[in-house]
Amino acid sequence: MKKILTCLLILSHGVLCWSALVRPARAAKDTEGRAIRPHTLPITVVAGERIGAIKLGMHRATVRAALGKPTTTFRLPGSLQSDLWRTNSTPSYRKSPNTLEVVYRRDRVVQVEVTSVRFKTAQRVSTATPLHLVRKVYPQMSITRLVYDKEHQKRQHYYDDMAQGIAFEYWPDEGEINTLIVHPRGVGVIVDVGGKPEED
Repeated sequence: MKKILTCLLILSHGVLCWSALVRPARAAKDTEGRAIRPHTLPITVVAGERIGAIKLGMHRATVRAALGKPTTTFRLPGSLQSDLWRTNSTPSYRKSPNTLEVVYRRDRVVQVEVTSVRFKTAQRVSTATPLHLVRKVYPQMSITRLVYDKEHQKRQHYYDDMAQGIAFEYWPDEGEINTLIVHPRGVGVIVDVGGKPEED
C-alpha cells in the first residue's frame, strides 16, 4: 500500500487545517518519542509550492476531494476560477471567519490563500507576523497599492516576493496582514478583482 489518502478539513475554533496524502510507513513522533496524529502535524507554508497539503499544479477535483464542497465558487478574469472555504465561526483574533481560497487556471491550482494564523513558513512567518518583520524575511517584495469600494475607501496593499512565490495581503487601515498567499515562482500574485490604484 503506497499511500493512504486521508482528506480532512477540520473546521473548529475558527481554524482551517487539513491533512492529506499521509504515508503510513513511519509515524511522526514528538520530542519524547510519542506518535503524532496526522492533524496535529505542523501546518507548513512553502513559498512557490504549497500551503499545507494543497500544492500548486494540483487538479481541482483532487482539491475538492480533500476539502469537500467549497462555500463559494467564483469566475475570475483571464479564464481563472476560484473555490473558497469559510469557517462557521470567527476566531478571537479576527473580525471575520477564516478562509481558504484556491485559484485555478484550466482546473489546475495556480494560487493558494489562507487567513488563519496557524499556517506558517519555515521562518515562522504567518498572518500574525508584523509587516516590518515580514519585510525583513522577504526584502525583495514589490508593493501594489489598491483601493476597493470607492465610497468607503477600503485599501489593500499586496507585498509580493515574485521570485520566491509568496505574497501578503496587508490592510493598512487595520494595520494587519489579512492573507498569506502562495503562487508560482517568477509569476506575480493574482490580486482581488475590482481594485483601483491608490492615489498618492
